[in-house]
Amino acid sequence: MPITNFPNGVSSFGGPVTGSAGYDFSGWWDNEIWFVDFDNGSTGQEGREMELPAKNLFQCLNVAGAGDTIYVRERTSVPSVGSNNAVITPASTEAANWTVAQGQHHLSIIGTSRNQGLAHGVMFQSFAALTTPTIDVLAPYVTIENVGFKGISAQVSTGLVRGFSSTPGTQDGFALTIDNCQINVYQSSNGGGIVLDSGRYNRVLNTDFWHCRSGINLASSAKNIQGNTIQGCSFQGQDTDIDVDILIGDATHVWIDGCLFAHDVPAKAGGSRAKYIQVVGTAEGVMSRCYFGTEVAAKATDNTLSNLDVIACESSFGAAYEASSAAT
Repeated sequence: MPITNFPNGVSSFGGPVTGSAGYDFSGWWDNEIWFVDFDNGSTGQEGREMELPAKNLFQCLNVAGAGDTIYVRERTSVPSVGSNNAVITPASTEAANWTVAQGQHHLSIIGTSRNQGLAHGVMFQSFAALTTPTIDVLAPYVTIENVGFKGISAQVSTGLVRGFSSTPGTQDGFALTIDNCQINVYQSSNGGGIVLDSGRYNRVLNTDFWHCRSGINLASSAKNIQGNTIQGCSFQGQDTDIDVDILIGDATHVWIDGCLFAHDVPAKAGGSRAKYIQVVGTAEGVMSRCYFGTEVAAKATDNTLSNLDVIACESSFGAAYEASSAAT
């Protein structure tokens, strides 16, 4: 298996490294590999071979087992200037969004884009105005990588991506890794673009949030949320589209590192937060090396960071961010 920027034999250009390159394309150990191609695949194919891909993600999610990998090809239609690639939606015959079931632990869903790993080369979107997340992760140790999620105006749900635990301590969606993804235009007043309602060890890495009313939501107070990492992410868009970038409830050992908040102080009409980051419970953790787009990011007004230590953060024009960890 080659050393690459992505797991399971995906190159830094977002395409799978196949057997023709001299590597054994069988995944880790004996787990299955599945292929989805919305434009060229078939509902009559299982998707076990790259040359015979399934058409819909549901086809592979319906049969994939623990430790399997699903590769999703980007759409081949040409997008208009300045827009994303055409979206991939659940089939009308499903009439439901996607779910990673409890028994599918260690599953990987990886987008393969020809744009050097550009996340929104593969763009998922909800099936109509459903109240469920676009993808609901109910199994532990799942990886979602190199894909985008785009909201629709009528979608009122608990988020575009959700790691969910129904009961603390059960084998539900903890230790979810979301890497090199894009969360695009989530405007529901419920939940967030990514909702981590699943206990421990979740990671959101190198992911872009674009025009999201609420970006990342860690606001559960009853599920022992610990050890969550948010690193290398960017939060962008008009401040009037954003209410809060990161919302944290009663979580411990939270690490927010190297993130860019590239907009003015959130000012969503009808919003209730107006913060870059807001702690609403008794969270504990560290925020380090973050950069805020407003000229002076005041801890007490533009963020509410009770019990978070702040290290080496800055606001625009090079102003050092307040390093105190005092409650606000």
